[in-house]
Amino acid sequence: MASKTIAKALTKTSGNIGKNITRKHLLENIGSFAKANGITMLSERTEEGIQSVVGSRYQRGEYDKLGEKGIGPVRAAAEAGLLGLEANLAYFGLSNDNYLNTDEELRKAMDIGGFIGFIMPIAGNAVKIKDIVNQYASDKNMNMLVAKGYDNAEKDNKMDVFLDATNSGKGLKYVTDYLESMKSFKQSGVTD
Repeated sequence: MASKTIAKALTKTSGNIGKNITRKHLLENIGSFAKANGITMLSERTEEGIQSVVGSRYQRGEYDKLGEKGIGPVRAAAEAGLLGLEANLAYFGLSNDNYLNTDEELRKAMDIGGFIGFIMPIAGNAVKIKDIVNQYASDKNMNMLVAKGYDNAEKDNKMDVFLDATNSGKGLKYVTDYLESMKSFKQSGVTD
């Protein structure tokens, strides 16, 4: 879906097909890379927030009533989800717990977690970055080859026109003079 949207937008902005393909590949690769980094950043930030919320509740004695009983794995997973939601709400000052809304340590921990979560994938995805650069270089080389092919085809076509004219019985001088006179009618962007 995003690929088609990118292609449509590029088609509207530029008529150069080769450049559009290169730009499309570049935008798709950057988008997938940013998406992966964003997810890691959010999960690391949330994890730090959960730890901070649990620490805060532990300090206030909210877990004293659990005793040795503890909680089961299903309830623990549900609690982790709720703690993540609570941490993110508190980060933006929207939690029901005013103590968490004003907890600067929570915000610092989540900021550090988000920063580490953003940096970690960059270091771990050096191969992906290299692949993006190689794709870009490959697209640029392909553009040059295609352009050279068009240039060669144009030259061949012009030569065929010239040879057809001389083979039809016209003299070389006649064909040369005719071509020179045609140059005065040439539109901009047309090569000799």
